[in-house]
Amino acid sequence: MKRAGIMIALLCVLCGVNFSAWTENPSGYLRQDLDWDFTDNSLSLTSQFNVDLELADTTELTANLRLQEDGLDRAKLSCTWEERPYRLKWKLQFDVDGFDTCRLEWRYRKDPWGVKLTPTIEAGDPFSWSLDVSYETDEFSVQLTPEFTELFSFSSFKGKATFSPLSGWTLRSTINIDPSATDGQVSCEQLLTGKTSLGDFSFTYDDLHLTAWSYDRDFSADKVWAEFSFDWEEGEAGEYEWYGEYEATEASGYDADIVIEATQPLTTSTAKVSFYAQGWKVGLDFIKQRISCTMKRYVTGDTRWELDLSFDLDDEEYEVESYWENDLISFDIDLTCTKLELDELSIEFELDF
Repeated sequence: MKRAGIMIALLCVLCGVNFSAWTENPSGYLRQDLDWDFTDNSLSLTSQFNVDLELADTTELTANLRLQEDGLDRAKLSCTWEERPYRLKWKLQFDVDGFDTCRLEWRYRKDPWGVKLTPTIEAGDPFSWSLDVSYETDEFSVQLTPEFTELFSFSSFKGKATFSPLSGWTLRSTINIDPSATDGQVSCEQLLTGKTSLGDFSFTYDDLHLTAWSYDRDFSADKVWAEFSFDWEEGEAGEYEWYGEYEATEASGYDADIVIEATQPLTTSTAKVSFYAQGWKVGLDFIKQRISCTMKRYVTGDTRWELDLSFDLDDEEYEVESYWENDLISFDIDLTCTKLELDELSIEFELDF
């Protein structure tokens, strides 16, 4: 706690807040969430209050409080100062047990270089800090991130380099060093991606051993557009997916699409057709036996109403969600049923100011 007090005092000096320098009116929101689980007759009520203050043109202060039925659950205060190429950000958080986290982040960013220093104090853990150094151009980028506990006790290291060996191809190589890892202190991963006239390819290697690859290509002709993808991971069956879309006429506004997912040897897991037009969409999944419907309406220029219906005919599960919002207020009701018996009711209300 002594170290936390010293760090908090340092933050106050570095990010001194001059409340007389407000240049904008406060903004924020008040959110109220109610969840009622009828299976065990439990009721959960959460209130959250957030306020943002702009101090001068370079500093922003944010305060956030979250309350549960039994009292204060979390209190968070953060401040951000930015004047390019520098940015300084700190966060102080408390929970029901008292002090939780204090974090400071200092960043310098001026192309092609970037430097970020992040000291952190968390309840029950020793003081830690990390240094992130990056260099990035259109042809090449490298990022080095060592992490330490206390002052100079090495904790871990992550390095990443990205470059283009050929036109249309990108190779990203990552190395991780973790002395506490039980499955090896050093690990390497390579990701090779390429865009060709035959489609898009992606290959993943762990320590130069191929562990996954994927292929993706799309087709279009007249009013029809389709996409095919294949994904393979070591130890798993390959997965196929077909996605197609058909536009009836340019003037009608009606569209239809179909999604087919399958695994080797072509065991279909999803076969879904959707029909949609302006303001509504209906989806049918023949394999999972699900029906979904979405309707959207703009009551006024800034007020939107949305209704989502979902029916699982196999498990006899039904979900109804209604959402209403404008620039000031949003209201969301979510209702879940099984075999026409009410399972859960969720209500969310938010007031912005």
